[in-house]
Amino acid sequence: MAFRKNDLILALLLVLSVLPNIILLGNNVPVLFLLIPIGLFILFLVVLGRVTIPKIVKVFLIFFLLIVIEIILSSIIGSVSAFGTFMFPNDVIQYIARFLCFVCFLLLFFHSKVKTEVFIKLFLIVLIWAMSVGILQWISWPGQQFFINLYAFRDGTLQLSQLDRELFERRVHGFAQHATSNGGIAMFSFVYGFVIFSYFKKHRFLASILMCLSVVNIVASQARAGMIALAFAFCLLYFLNVYIYKKSLKPTLKMILGLIGASILCFYLYLKGNPFIVQMVYRWDALLETSGGERADQIDFGLSLMTNISHYLFGISRVFQSHGGIPFHLEIEFINIYVLYGLLGVILQYSLVIFLLYYFFVNLKRFSKNPPILTLLVAALVTLASYQVFSIGYFFFREIRIGLIPWILMGVTIGVCERYKIKGVQKV
Repeated sequence: MAFRKNDLILALLLVLSVLPNIILLGNNVPVLFLLIPIGLFILFLVVLGRVTIPKIVKVFLIFFLLIVIEIILSSIIGSVSAFGTFMFPNDVIQYIARFLCFVCFLLLFFHSKVKTEVFIKLFLIVLIWAMSVGILQWISWPGQQFFINLYAFRDGTLQLSQLDRELFERRVHGFAQHATSNGGIAMFSFVYGFVIFSYFKKHRFLASILMCLSVVNIVASQARAGMIALAFAFCLLYFLNVYIYKKSLKPTLKMILGLIGASILCFYLYLKGNPFIVQMVYRWDALLETSGGERADQIDFGLSLMTNISHYLFGISRVFQSHGGIPFHLEIEFINIYVLYGLLGVILQYSLVIFLLYYFFVNLKRFSKNPPILTLLVAALVTLASYQVFSIGYFFFREIRIGLIPWILMGVTIGVCERYKIKGVQKV
């Protein structure tokens, strides 16, 4: 497959998405944040009508605009009521960055600059590298500390302190720079590899490598949210397979046999005292025994801060969370959005998710005979839905380190679909 200039630009952008974060204006941010001015310029051209966009994309733009306005409004109300003065909400930059990333990748593929198959392969390779980072941090070898420091969680001391532990006791932060977050992106990577293997039926060797590395990352991160999200993804993939191909017997048999086989294997390993399985069971037991552990306490505390009607509608704001002198975290994202941005924030942000899921779903049948586009649609649909399950344990919208990667996939998917529908392109 020959690469052109635009393919190399795409490769560079994808590589930037998995590079270590940088310090910008005192904040630890992804390298892609450096391209925000370019994204704003492209958006300015869209507003002026110099760059055409599909009609459906205007709906997404309105959603994003309303979300940004709501966050700013929440910050105005929250900071003025708490501190008597307006304080700029830094979290709005994350939403703007996702918005611009989504739009720019969408436009790149809508205007036929890169073939779909090129993206599928490049994204696959980049995710393999991303998952390899976790393995290189986990196993003992001469370069282990280098990769820990390269993608350090905070100052890296937490992960470095685990090096004298047994392998099954270490929690890998991976290229995501956070153990739970690494479990989420590992789930995303596994689903992407699995969908390529099942629907695209090319690059199966690379897809198999990605799936293996992703499973190891989930285990090494000891990420329970990643585990439950992956289980949900498998169930959703089964139902989508039945829906797309109208055949239920073969997928059902595969699903049942897979579940039975995995259960028997895990049970056998547990009885044999496999330390990795025993450790996972221990962590789940600890979570159940404490009825959710710290996250349950976070819910109670967060909700206790909402004391008036403006809090219920607009939230207490991220500004108050950062500067209110009461340090707290809300790792269940639905609660986090409700407490910080209120009911209006919940409605807007989850309406965007629902609309995206609807878009991907209704286009499945249209492109069921087109393997490249079908692959992107299934991958985008399943990963987005599974990330909502994952968000019961950590963030999807607010994840700063690797939060742009799902929006890259979704932007490309919509750009390709709309290019095909509007321009009638046969080779995508």
